Amino acid sequence: MKFHYGVIGSGRQGTAAAYDLARFGDAESVVLADSNLERAVESAARVNALAGVDIARSAHVNVHDPESIAGLLQNLDACVSAVPYYLNTGVARASIEAGCSMCDLGGNTDVVLEELALDEEARRAGVSLVPDCGVGPGMISNLAVFAIEKFDVAEEVLIYDGGLPRDPRPPFNYACFFNIEGLTNEYAGDALYLRDGAVARVPCFDETEYELVDVPQLGKLEAFTTAGALSTMVTTYAGKLRTLKNKTLRYPGHYALFKGLADLGMLELEPLSIDAGSVVPRQLLHALIVPKFTPAPDDTDLMVIHIRASGKIGGAAARLTLDLLDLYDHATGFTAMERTTGFHAAIVAQMMARGEIARGAVPLERAVNAARMVEELARRGMPVNLHIEREGEG
Repeated sequence: MKFHYGVIGSGRQGTAAAYDLARFGDAESVVLADSNLERAVESAARVNALAGVDIARSAHVNVHDPESIAGLLQNLDACVSAVPYYLNTGVARASIEAGCSMCDLGGNTDVVLEELALDEEARRAGVSLVPDCGVGPGMISNLAVFAIEKFDVAEEVLIYDGGLPRDPRPPFNYACFFNIEGLTNEYAGDALYLRDGAVARVPCFDETEYELVDVPQLGKLEAFTTAGALSTMVTTYAGKLRTLKNKTLRYPGHYALFKGLADLGMLELEPLSIDAGSVVPRQLLHALIVPKFTPAPDDTDLMVIHIRASGKIGGAAARLTLDLLDLYDHATGFTAMERTTGFHAAIVAQMMARGEIARGAVPLERAVNAARMVEELARRGMPVNLHIEREGEG
């Protein structure tokens, strides 16, 4: 059976998602839509060239107008929303109106909750809505569930992940392979953890949560608290897990510099009055660091996910580690960030089109069969390495 897909937003992640749909999605067609038609045309041409088949086409859409989006989605089986997070509720409503299942790249838990509140409407329309696809939240959520399901009783799950340059440059030892606003959004506010089975708010850069973690193939990396990556998973597993945490991984030296900027107030959004004018600290920070964080043409990246879990198997204490490392793909030109973000969303869209996901608006960790996700990642050259050690084993 062949399917018709749409991707709204033809930037870096949207193009990667469209390529994956064209290659793995049993696609009859893939529509790449954008408010910038020229960008959509270029993206569709790239997808067709990489896939070796004339399957993608471009379209113009007003991403701020749900009616324009609904018109685009008519007669499509599933779509990926790769637009800024604050537009996703409108895209979700348009998807329901058009009768097209939809997933998105998440980015803000409040917006995700607005989408999930559309559950009854989505059920009536016979469509699936699954927010929070990508890496974190997204792939890390599915892989954490995969780890949890290996235990008879899971107790603690610690998730570490990060997108990193292959060749870090001081002083920040970082390059940004996605929008800078996404980075600073993660670095501001509070994270939600589970502590003793209850939801707890933890500030970003909390000193008590900082640690150095030994990650296979990469050595010691800094791990610290950032916001938003667990999203709805915290409430899903409240009372079921004793501990659930997620921390961002960076090369040593990054944490202290950015914590200093945060302590100075450089991540704040309230304007500051300066002489006769005003400035938003975070916007000023963006202007200063974008030239420093923009990758050079020959820079490549990696994406790492490292999970540690503990619990009981057969009545005995057990520990589990799970690792996934993805690298820039020279054959396609997709960065590791594009691959892990765009491909994950595309996999969910394919599952929706094939009827593998229940109708309605469902949190990602409940919507997707974790073992199936692991299978699909392996098909794309992203194998998961799993190790389980039971009490008494060497």
